Amino acid sequence: MKLREQLSLAAAVFALLLGATASGCGPSPTKPKDPSTTDGNGSGDADADEIPMTPLKTPPDALSASEKAEIGRLCNPIEPVLYDAHKAAMAALDTALLTNPNTSGAEEKALKAGLKLLAKPLEGMSQADHDRCVTLFKKRQLRRLFEFEPAEAEARDVVSTCVKRVDAVFGKENLSFDMGGTGQAGATRGPFCPDDFPVPPSLKQLPYKSTKTDWDTPTWRCLQFGLRIKQSIQVEYISARGSSEFVCVARFVPRQGGAPIEIYRGGKVNEEGELLVSPKAKKRRMKIK
Repeated sequence: MKLREQLSLAAAVFALLLGATASGCGPSPTKPKDPSTTDGNGSGDADADEIPMTPLKTPPDALSASEKAEIGRLCNPIEPVLYDAHKAAMAALDTALLTNPNTSGAEEKALKAGLKLLAKPLEGMSQADHDRCVTLFKKRQLRRLFEFEPAEAEARDVVSTCVKRVDAVFGKENLSFDMGGTGQAGATRGPFCPDDFPVPPSLKQLPYKSTKTDWDTPTWRCLQFGLRIKQSIQVEYISARGSSEFVCVARFVPRQGGAPIEIYRGGKVNEEGELLVSPKAKKRRMKIK
């Protein structure tokens, strides 16, 4: 091998080793951007190749302002029945999606379950008024059924649990980690557990059944957090090492298509060293570059 080629090879190897030393364990994927620092359209830094976006289905028409006023005025006598019909329809849809998330015609079948409770008018209500109320109920309920997203409830529960775990371990001495493999105790210290990559790593892996190994990392051990169920969501905890802020994030792919949705909630440490947590979780559709 010529001298120039030997020098070039040596330089390349040196650069690779230098990069591995700086990171502690070699090159790693780019961390997602903290959702709390982005605009209202989403996290912004997502890799389009990693996000399963499908065409957004066209939603049914929603009630107009005049129709909302009409259902409030005309259908007030049977409002309790309409509410029970709504609950029956939503329960039927939830059951159908648990059985088969990809089932077709689930909304229409669920609507029939609700309409069974509206088979005939109550005493004192004309048939014409009853029929009109049923028509308005159908239109409103089809929109509600279309917008129903079981994964959102799961996402909100997980984000809430994550925030509670952050609050429980906030500022404790066990938040000192040697994340870089240097062998030095206290190499990384901060008021929050250090962050890590999400579980599962890609949204394309959903639904996902995590294992003990997924949660056996300094981050999740620090938070004492883990799921051992079939996940419809991706979970991530974000807090740069030594940072005074954190964010808990859950992402899911909406069943009606479009870009994934994020549910997130975080907090920060004020000048007095107190933990201030956002009062409630926020929701947004992710932005894909």
